[in-house]
Amino acid sequence: MKLSTRARFLAFFGLLSTFMLAFTSIASASSAAFTPEDKNSCVDLGNGYLCLYISPVNQQGQIQVTYEKYGGNPFVGHVAWQNPSGSVFGSPDVAMSSHNIYSQMWPTWVGPGCNYGVLVNKSTGETFKTPRLCV
Repeated sequence: MKLSTRARFLAFFGLLSTFMLAFTSIASASSAAFTPEDKNSCVDLGNGYLCLYISPVNQQGQIQVTYEKYGGNPFVGHVAWQNPSGSVFGSPDVAMSSHNIYSQMWPTWVGPGCNYGVLVNKSTGETFKTPRLCV
């Protein structure tokens, strides 16, 4: 049975989360996993999915941005997170090519407000955002 691109992405993200937890210390492991109650926002950009994941509000948690590139030309870029005050936190620039997932996680106190996941294509100067995710 062939899985849809979205189903493959969700399965891969689950495996990636499990892998990341295996290398997380026991003291911080309780805040490292996203649960079904956590919030997310995704957008299909036509050549990949850009997603923002946020742990519950008003506690120490995390923000994660992922980009699953499934088509199109390779480019140099990075994922980023824009917080409610407009500050942007980005990952290092990398060469992004099809059939790869690029991800960055930021441990943070998750306060109320609206956030965006961001993809910056440095090769073309384009910037893409997820739909706003308000917590």
